[in-house]
Amino acid sequence: MTDDDLQIRAEIEALCVEFWYRVDHQNGDGVADLFTEDGVYSVATGRNAGRAAIAESYAKRAARGPRLSRHAHSNLRLTIESPSRARGTSMLTLWARDGEAPLKLTLPVSVTDVQDEYVKEADGQWRIRHRHLVQAFLGDEPGVLAFGPHTPFGPKRTRQRRALMPYDAKDPRSQLGGTQTKERPTGACFAPQYFEFDKLEPDEVSDAGTRTWYVRSQNCCVVFSDGAAGEVLERTDQPDEYMVLFTGDAAATISAGHDHADVNGESVVVIPPGRSAIKLGAPGTVVRLFSTQARDLADKCRNADVFATADPNVPTFVPWPDPPGGHAIRVYPLAAIPQDRDRFGRLLRCSTIMVNYFYPDDGPRDPHKLSPHHHDDFEQISLQLAGEYVHHIRTPWTVDIDAWREDDHQRCSSPAVTIIPPPTIHTSQGVEQMRHHLIDIFCPPRLDFSERPGWVLNADEYPVP
Repeated sequence: MTDDDLQIRAEIEALCVEFWYRVDHQNGDGVADLFTEDGVYSVATGRNAGRAAIAESYAKRAARGPRLSRHAHSNLRLTIESPSRARGTSMLTLWARDGEAPLKLTLPVSVTDVQDEYVKEADGQWRIRHRHLVQAFLGDEPGVLAFGPHTPFGPKRTRQRRALMPYDAKDPRSQLGGTQTKERPTGACFAPQYFEFDKLEPDEVSDAGTRTWYVRSQNCCVVFSDGAAGEVLERTDQPDEYMVLFTGDAAATISAGHDHADVNGESVVVIPPGRSAIKLGAPGTVVRLFSTQARDLADKCRNADVFATADPNVPTFVPWPDPPGGHAIRVYPLAAIPQDRDRFGRLLRCSTIMVNYFYPDDGPRDPHKLSPHHHDDFEQISLQLAGEYVHHIRTPWTVDIDAWREDDHQRCSSPAVTIIPPPTIHTSQGVEQMRHHLIDIFCPPRLDFSERPGWVLNADEYPVP
C-alpha cells in the first residue's frame, strides 16, 4: 500500500467516524452534507436519494423525541479504484433505544454490513455517493429512520395502470401497461433537440484525426466519434460504468485496470469505473454513453446550457445496483443475437445505461403502423446510425397557451441524435428506400422493459432495484 493509499484510507475512515458521530451526538444534523449532492442512502426496503431527502429523514427522526444511539463502526475493507473513487464494506454494531442517557445496557439491536461508494469531489473532500445497509443480525428494537420507496423513479411519483399505448398489435410493446403521474410540474416541458453530426463542426479533432461530438440529455452524455485507426480513447477517473457501441467492422482493444478484452465487429461493451482505454484497430464509428455523473463530459456538451436548470419531469439520476459478480469489461457481440419476434429488439443494460440496439431495416417504415407514445418521467435518446428519419413529436398542452408548441415533424439525416424529453408524445419514422438503423438509449435503465421476461439479454448479470 502506497503513502497515497494510506492517506486515502485515513480520510475515508475519518468520514465514516464523522458520519456516525453526527447521528449519535447531533441527532443526524449534518449527515446529509457527508453525501454528494446526488448521494443515495438505501436499505433493502427503500432509499433516500439526494441530500434533501436524507436531511428530511433525519429531521423526522429527531422530531420523534429523545433517541439514544451508539453506532460502533469497524472492519473497513477498502478498495481504492482511483485517486478520487473508492468502495468499502464495513461492519456496524448498533445500540439504540428511545430515551435519554443513561439507559440500561442491553444487547445490540443489530449488526449490519455497510456497503459504500466514496467520491473525492472538487473541493478535495471525500463524500459518500451511495451507502447501502444490509442486515446481518437483527434484534427486537425497530428502526426509526424513514426511507422512501425503493424505485429508480423517485419517491414522489405515483404510477397507475391505464389504457395501453397505441402500438400495433404485433409490436411487443403492445403488452406494456401505460402509466400516468398524478402530479406533474406546471409549465411547458423541455423541447426536443436534434443533432445531425455531418451538418455540425466536431467539438474535437484529435492528432490522429478522430472527430468527436458531445451532446447530452439531463442524465446521459452521448460522445459520438468518427474514429481513426490507432486512436486511444481514455478515461482516467470515470465515476461509474459506461457503455460503448461499436458498429460495422469494428476492431478494438479495451483495458480497464487489470482487465483486457478485444472487440471484433458490431458490439455493445460495458466498461467499469475508474481508468480505462479503448485502442481502435480500425477506423469507424464509436459511440460512448455516460451518465452525467461524468461531469467533465457533461460540461463539454454543446447543449450543456439547456440543462443549467434541471428538467422537473426527470427525477434525480439514481444508478441501478452494481453487478453481483463485480465490475468487469463485458463484451456483447450483436451478430450472435438471433431475431425473436416475441422480444423487442436487442436490449442490454448496465447499472447506468440501457440500449435497444435495433436490427436494421432495408426500407421505409409503414406509415400506417407507427407507434406514438410517451414516457411520464424518463428521457429517451434516439441515435441514428443509418438512413433518413422523421421524428414526430408532440408537446402536451398545459393551461398556459403561451407554453404550447407546434408539433415537430423533424427530418434528420444519419448520423444523428434526437433528445426526447418527457412527457412528449413521439414516434420515429424511417423514410425512403434505404437502409435504416436506430438505437434507443435510456439513463438509467427502463423498469418496464426490465420486467418483461426474456427482453433484457443480460438481465442475469445486473439486478433490478
